[in-house]
Amino acid sequence: MLDTEGKRSIHGNIVINGDRRKFSTGLRISEKIWDAKCNQAKGHSPEAQRINISLIKIREIIENLKVNLLLKDGFVSAVTVRDAYVELSKTPEKRAKEEAIKKAKEEEEQRKIEEERERKELEEIGITLLDYFDTYIESRRKEVEAGELTHVTYGRYLCTRNRLILFMLEEYGDWAIPIKKVDIFFIKNFQMFMLKNFPCQHNAAMKNVQKLCTIINLAFNMGIIPTNPASLFRIHFEETERDRLDEEELCRLYEYPFASETLSRVRDSYIMACYTGLSYIDASSFEQKDLQKYIDGNQYIIKNRAKTLENFKVLLLDVPAEIINKYKGKLPDGQLFPMISNQNTNRFLKEIAQIVGINKKLTYHTARHSRFSFLLKYNSLQNISA
Repeated sequence: MLDTEGKRSIHGNIVINGDRRKFSTGLRISEKIWDAKCNQAKGHSPEAQRINISLIKIREIIENLKVNLLLKDGFVSAVTVRDAYVELSKTPEKRAKEEAIKKAKEEEEQRKIEEERERKELEEIGITLLDYFDTYIESRRKEVEAGELTHVTYGRYLCTRNRLILFMLEEYGDWAIPIKKVDIFFIKNFQMFMLKNFPCQHNAAMKNVQKLCTIINLAFNMGIIPTNPASLFRIHFEETERDRLDEEELCRLYEYPFASETLSRVRDSYIMACYTGLSYIDASSFEQKDLQKYIDGNQYIIKNRAKTLENFKVLLLDVPAEIINKYKGKLPDGQLFPMISNQNTNRFLKEIAQIVGINKKLTYHTARHSRFSFLLKYNSLQNISA
């Protein structure tokens, strides 16, 4: 076939014992100067001379290949000579390209072999604990997107997952532990790991173990594992004594004239929690729309808990009403009373307790317990609906 310059490719034939094999010389020539009878270029033009010299060299190379192959292998054929010439005539660039392609194919084949081996191993050992945990977490993430689960609860499962990875790396040197190999000792060791490596008490460690057992129970119920080691582990929480403010302490705290505006605001948010039982996250999102007048004519705090999404209703007593009125129109973003970060709140509460002379550990969480003990004392539980 002629190219755009009117030239054709020159092909050669290797014939041995009647077997003919065609090969490309890599040369191209103008059809006008090609002598098909003599198999060479006609005339003495520079192109003709270049072509003829190249053809002579090719013939010499082929003859040498015949001799070398015969000496090496004891026989020679048109195929072996043709293949040897094709390999020899490759440019370094072409040879490097072919070697790269060959290497890539070999690596791809090796990768497929490794994948097949890993697949068979996984079939034998089954899914890993971490893979199944991640599958569960992904389902919880979708619940968060659908508004069926809070970010707080979702975040706690992520926290347990990350601590589980640290445990498996320390205990087993690998986090790819098959879920079928998880036994009662694995669960107990995870509990000990939590107590040893994290600043937490028994109940905090138990909550992490409880989430692990949730995953194991689910795997058993779904038929992923034949036995359920979580059924052998007893989840139990210790009763804890929390410091509660009595009536006198609560009044003293509420009436104390703090010089610091910050301490005064933290005190007010704590008192608010004592009288309403609002958790920190619920108090942080407390807005005017959550204050509603009920059919009995009283004002109530009515909203959904951030943790459980359950609706609750709390009677707005005089003290929290005074606090709300105190800050009315003075806070940004529609806040009804001042809130700072939970960590800073607890830090300032420690300072407040020292100033007021309350020898108890105050945290925002303990305020909720103060509320129930305080209302019980005044037989006010009929005002609580949660």
